[in-house]
Amino acid sequence: MQEPNVLLLEDAAETAELVRLALNPSYQVHWVRTVSEALKESHARRIDIALIDILLEKENGFDFAKSLREHARLKDIPFLFLTAQAGTEDKLKGFQLGADDYITKPFDDQELLIRIGARIQNHRRALENRETIVRGSLRIEIPFQRAVLETPTGQEVLDLKPTEFKLLYLLVKNEPEIVHRNEILHYVWGDSIHVLPRTIDTHVYTLRKKLGAFGSWVKAVPGIGYRFNSEPGDA
Repeated sequence: MQEPNVLLLEDAAETAELVRLALNPSYQVHWVRTVSEALKESHARRIDIALIDILLEKENGFDFAKSLREHARLKDIPFLFLTAQAGTEDKLKGFQLGADDYITKPFDDQELLIRIGARIQNHRRALENRETIVRGSLRIEIPFQRAVLETPTGQEVLDLKPTEFKLLYLLVKNEPEIVHRNEILHYVWGDSIHVLPRTIDTHVYTLRKKLGAFGSWVKAVPGIGYRFNSEPGDA
């Protein structure tokens, strides 16, 4: 599977490079300098965790943290403040905004790795234990292994085969990231069964038909794989 994505909001190039070196090769670090760039990056790919500096050149990292927690699809992204602001008042404000951790500079490489790893694992366990995942009019009920569409005439339980449900769940939980074909093969069918590449395409075609008007949320990335995007205007 692809390395977890770390979004780093930091205006100092030297610090960004230190973070990149500390996390390489276990994580993919996506470095941005401004709050607007951070928000854009958050919408462009799946973010597993965010590292946020507080004092930016012209902005405040608290603003980005607040934006994350107020956005319906981004509110569950775990984030840590990585900052030189060591005062109690700043720490309290950070945790009040929903921070998962607070690390002061200069940081220890191993401590940073351990804390990030722990927060990502906690987040993933929490997601796996949730009863439902909701994307627009689509509700995925994990314990019951079923998907439900809210339609103008009521609820419609999709008639999904087990492989189709696993495929849908894999794409949705990675939204909006591209899921590579080999990842789909590994997750849906495992390593012990030989599956032809066109089998994926056949299952995606059937899944789209069963999603009806929302089938366009499953998007092909030619030569790479598929991605799920439930943003308004894409259905």
